[in-house]
Amino acid sequence: MSAVIKINCSKIQSGRFARFVKTAAKFCRAFFLVAALFLFQQILSMPVFASEVKIPSLLDSKEVSRFSEIKKMIDGWRYSDAFSAITEKLNSKDNLSDAEKKALYINLAVVLKMLGKPADALSNIKRAHELGSSSEVCLYYLSLLSLSVSDIPAASSYVNKLKEISAENPWAYLMSASIFAFEGRARKAYDEIKKALKLERDLFEARAFLFSYYKKRKKYESARDELKKLMKLNPNFELAPFFTAAGFADRKVASEKVKSEILYEYGNLMYNYFKNPKTALKYYKQSEKLNGSHIKTKIGMAQCYALFGQNDRAAELLCEVLKINPDDRIAAEHYNNFSAAGSVENFINLNINTLKSVAISTKFSFCPHCGMANELNSKKCSNCKKSLAAPPKTEKTVSGDPGVEKKAEIVVDPEEFTQSDEIEQKYDRCLEAGIKNLEQSNYESAEINFKEMILLMPDSPEGYNMLGATYLATRNYDVAISNFKRAISLNSDFAEGYFSLGKAYELTDKAGKAEEMYKKALKIDSEYEEAADALKKLKK
Repeated sequence: MSAVIKINCSKIQSGRFARFVKTAAKFCRAFFLVAALFLFQQILSMPVFASEVKIPSLLDSKEVSRFSEIKKMIDGWRYSDAFSAITEKLNSKDNLSDAEKKALYINLAVVLKMLGKPADALSNIKRAHELGSSSEVCLYYLSLLSLSVSDIPAASSYVNKLKEISAENPWAYLMSASIFAFEGRARKAYDEIKKALKLERDLFEARAFLFSYYKKRKKYESARDELKKLMKLNPNFELAPFFTAAGFADRKVASEKVKSEILYEYGNLMYNYFKNPKTALKYYKQSEKLNGSHIKTKIGMAQCYALFGQNDRAAELLCEVLKINPDDRIAAEHYNNFSAAGSVENFINLNINTLKSVAISTKFSFCPHCGMANELNSKKCSNCKKSLAAPPKTEKTVSGDPGVEKKAEIVVDPEEFTQSDEIEQKYDRCLEAGIKNLEQSNYESAEINFKEMILLMPDSPEGYNMLGATYLATRNYDVAISNFKRAISLNSDFAEGYFSLGKAYELTDKAGKAEEMYKKALKIDSEYEEAADALKKLKK
């Protein structure tokens, strides 16, 4: 018994955050472009964002901030003004000290980096480095800018020197991870990310790295966790690899657009994978407030309104999208055919990121009171316990002819949902309580926690996987296997489900099936250490 419990506790603690991306050189660039897109600052006071967490910036050091007026220009996104002020000082006949010259060259490199001129920035940071070879800021930017111009040997050399000088600098490990990822050395990259987060758990750029990976690998629960962390954090645009100021009028606009992107991504996860359209609509609306031209946000909102029966509002949003971009494929296709039979249902069931069907309208009945997803044949909502019966139909008359009745239309106002915001919080509380109970061998309580998770988000494989782990710990193998299979059926790319199923087969002396499951887990995630180790031991 104790061996089984130990196996599962280890899996629970490490499985959700334990592996990093298998990548190639191209992916490193792609990642940082994505990560840059998700950078944001907590500027507006919004209920879904917790108090921001700010970590010290390398650019706050005294060696960089000697010229307060230049620092204010950079902070104010006035890079052209900063460039003029810096070059004027460097070209003046003032008797500048080496420390002052170094500060000016560092700031000039930062400005040129943000203006999209990495080669020129690299030349100036080299000048600063000549005046202070042990400068952590210089070494970081030397590595970053060398990577920007694809000089990998130089980037590696500089970051290794930075580690020698300051082994506790989290930015060093973030940069090291980016270099390894660029080279396609996934295991090394992940190890460096872990070191960076161990030194600074609130490092936004590292969390953005993990979110990009989890989303790409279809690990949606983990992706959601990283988005939640990102919502509390504060990035530094000037330190973000491959990020430039191009396309952003000022820092506030940049912050709002990337914050809008985070809100959109969260809404997309809630709609497509956690089947909670009310919560999705809440995040979409806040995304739209920050960036009114965000096309996917508007389409996501239209999907929610269509699901709630507000087809006119959905059509209005698609029309707005076409005004922004007349060639948008999704909006054009569905707006022109919105009145056709089956078109609305196809639109509702479309994942606008993958363009694949998610069957949200055919698998669940959504509560008109709280937005909870219930089984199609349910009579009462499993969350708020109210009737799932549709609201009464309302008769509308055609203007100018009171004697002619317009077709009755069912309208569900999403704003009337009073409890759906609690669903996600309940889900997280159940998960945390379940893991705690499982680790303490309180199996009956853990079973209750994980069953409640399933009721809250029935299309998420995580609840079934954790429930299966509970049964596995109590040697109820058949029921455990049944739950693991259910998890896999909900997400065929759920590597943890295959690993768990493999472990169950191994414990029931079905080595052949266990080997098959471990191999499937590794096919999905080649860096899955637990699966690789289990397969290796199985073959001994």
